[in-house]
Amino acid sequence: MGYVLEIRAGNLDTITTELQTPTLKPHNLRDRTALDYHPELADAWPQIQNIVATTIAAGEQRTVSGPIAAYLIAVIAHHTHPWAALQHTASGGPEFRTEITTDAEPIFGLTLTAGLVRRPLLGLYTDDYPFFGWADTTELHQSVAALPADSIRQSEDDTEVVRTFRTCITSAARRNLDLITIYA
Repeated sequence: MGYVLEIRAGNLDTITTELQTPTLKPHNLRDRTALDYHPELADAWPQIQNIVATTIAAGEQRTVSGPIAAYLIAVIAHHTHPWAALQHTASGGPEFRTEITTDAEPIFGLTLTAGLVRRPLLGLYTDDYPFFGWADTTELHQSVAALPADSIRQSEDDTEVVRTFRTCITSAARRNLDLITIYA
C-alpha cells in the first residue's frame, strides 16, 4: 500500500463558501472516491454538512475523521482540478516528508511547504490520513517573488518533490489560483 500527495488547483474561497453554506449534493460530485470509501457518507451527507457548517460558524477547532473527513475531501476534490501527484510506499513516508523539509523547504519556505502537506481548513484538521493542506494565491505569489532568479528554473539536480512543487507553485501563482492538497 502506498500514499499519494495530490496537488490540486482551484479557488479556496469556493471551497470555504461551500463548507460554510453548503449546497453540494452527493449525486452531483465530480469525484465520487469519498463515497466509494465511505458509502454511509451519502445518507449522512446533510447531517455532516450541518456539523461542519455549525463547527465553522462557532469558530471551533476540531479534529475530524471518518465520514466527516471524507466529506471535506469530497468538497475539495469537487471544487479543484488535479495538477500533480507525488507517491511513496507506506514505509517511505518518513523519507518523503524529510525530502520535503530538506529539499523543498529551503527553496519555498517552511510555512508554504508544510502547509501544502497538512494545514487546518477553517479550523478543521485531521490527525490521520487523509490529510489536506493548502496555500492561497497570495502565499504562492510571495514564495515565487522570494525565489532567487536561478531557483525559478528546473535543475537536473532537483528531486521529484522540488520539481513538482516548483512547477505547481509557479504555475498556480501565474494563473492566480490556490493550491489545495489531498494526502491519502
